Amino acid sequence: STSASEPRWHSFPALLAKGRATAEERALLLCSLLLGYSLDAWCCLGADERGLPHAWVLVRDKGDASVPAEVTCWDPRSATKIKADDARYLTSYSSVDTVFNDRRILVCHADVLARVSYDFRDARSWLTVPLDDEVTDVLRLYPSTFCPPFADLALKRWAPAWEVEAIEEVIEERVLAAARVHREARGLATAVDSHLAQLLHVALANCELERTGVPSQASVFEGLASRVCGPGEVLRASPVQFNHLRVSLYWPTMSDRASVREVLSAPPSTSFAVRSRVVQYPEGAVAVWVLFAAKGRI
Repeated sequence: STSASEPRWHSFPALLAKGRATAEERALLLCSLLLGYSLDAWCCLGADERGLPHAWVLVRDKGDASVPAEVTCWDPRSATKIKADDARYLTSYSSVDTVFNDRRILVCHADVLARVSYDFRDARSWLTVPLDDEVTDVLRLYPSTFCPPFADLALKRWAPAWEVEAIEEVIEERVLAAARVHREARGLATAVDSHLAQLLHVALANCELERTGVPSQASVFEGLASRVCGPGEVLRASPVQFNHLRVSLYWPTMSDRASVREVLSAPPSTSFAVRSRVVQYPEGAVAVWVLFAAKGRI
């Protein structure tokens, strides 16, 4: 049997059922979320400022080419983000021992935290752990057959008084269907990128924040967009906001906009995505955002 003192990490559905998590489990969950948004995220196991075992998430803006100002430690215990060039970095952590994600495991052998380079090609700081296919499958936690390399696991929110998720799904299906018909009439194929649709949710959240006068985090989405676009590709997106749920009226309004028509005319090699967000307010008021986007050599 397993020793009571042996570290064990629960699956994500188990964490939701428990309603609590260890520092390591919080780091795993956060890292998986950031990987899902196409960030270069790594779970870090090391020690905090007191030398006690700790876990956090490392994000590198430019991969191995990242300088310290482009390396961020996301700490789920303190709910802070600390750059590697920030003075707080050396006072928050005393060592980093291991980093890993769904692809690789590396062991740090630098003797002092201040000398650790986050260029994982640097043999002075890092040793790569050889992995076989069986170990790599374990690192992924969940299979990724539907939209590799992203996990098939889709965590759902508990439904509110009325099914917001169901309404958003209907809106997305109808808008996408109308876009297909429009392009087919012009002899153009329509390829759908489901991962891009997930990323668009960040942009829609920013749209609603700006509409209500709250400072948005537009730079976060811009960073995500730059990571999902390949060389020579651009992302074009057109958000439209409605104050009603008459879905049949959405496409006529959207297709009349020059920005949407420009996206619709993209070449067949382009990938398309639609994302909607329904926000409820008191007295039955509603704000509906629909974002139509295309990614490719437009």
